[in-house]
Amino acid sequence: MRKFLIKFLSAPLLVLALSTSTSAQTASFEKALAKAAKAVGHIETACAYDVTKFCPSVTPGDGRIALCLLAHEDKLTKSCLSTALRVGRNFDLAVSNIFRAAQVCGQDIVKICGEIEPGGGRIAQCLMDNQPKLSTQCRAEVVSLAVRFK
Repeated sequence: MRKFLIKFLSAPLLVLALSTSTSAQTASFEKALAKAAKAVGHIETACAYDVTKFCPSVTPGDGRIALCLLAHEDKLTKSCLSTALRVGRNFDLAVSNIFRAAQVCGQDIVKICGEIEPGGGRIAQCLMDNQPKLSTQCRAEVVSLAVRFK
């Protein structure tokens, strides 16, 4: 359970880091970022009471509220805990899907998207834009990933 709580607690930091990137971002990336921000919003709503009760003097930012909640994980309300676990599992699944796609498409990424600057979803967009040029396995993974992330 602690593993999922740690993942849930890293979600706000991930959203902040991704959203403050100065590089150009693709529409797919923006869509994923919006979903992540929505998930964090669910946590904020579900854990509002817990934050007020356990972390009233904690200054928000840099994950301090998340760390405070982790310090009180044994006292969190059922709503906060269950939402945190659900969001943590979803983030875990999303990251797992992305790593799998990177493994399956590694050679295609080097061959077809090697000149693309990483970040902001540009590699994923390159793969989607070049599906006819992809290996059979990579093309199947890109299509499957696009369906899972809708």
